Formats: sequence, C-alpha cells, structure tokens
Amino acid sequence: MLVDVVIPVAVFYVLSNAFHMSAIAAGLISGVVPAIRTIVTIVTKRTVDVLGLVMLTLFVVGGVVSVSKATRGSSTRRTAGSPACSACGSWRPC
Repeated sequence: MLVDVVIPVAVFYVLSNAFHMSAIAAGLISGVVPAIRTIVTIVTKRTVDVLGLVMLTLFVVGGVVSVSKATRGSSTRRTAGSPACSACGSWRPC
C-alpha cells in the first residue's frame, strides 16, 4: 500500500509543486516505483498481481497518450475556439 499509493502521490506533489514540473512529467516519474515493483514481483515470485498489472497497463497507456497529446497540443490549441465550419460559422460541419 505504501509503495503503490503513498509514495507515488508524495513524489507527484513534490515534483509538481517544489520543482515546478509539468503534471505529465511528474505523473510519469511518480509511477515508476509501482511499475518497477509490479515487474519485479512478476519476475521473482512468478505470480501476477492483477491490480498491479492493470495499473501498470494504465500507466503505460496513459503516459503514451499524455505525451502524444502534449506534442500535438500546439496545433489543436490554436483551433479550439474556432467554429467547425469557417464558411458559415456554424458549429456543425457543413
């Protein structure tokens, strides 16, 4: 419980508040300890911690999505407030 919940939350808040890291970077770094623990448990004990494996999968998928959205953010942010159709100004595509 301590390794899987308390330490990642503490690391996230320390990195994001004290070191002014972005939420994406702090989230990725704070998830490393539980990820390593899950992988070590699978390798050494040869048992699968289902919750740990689900969290590891969500961590990896969330990290990939966050990083891919962050790199595309500059192009989508420019058009976020514009109507869907520039010809008529409606929010529906024409």
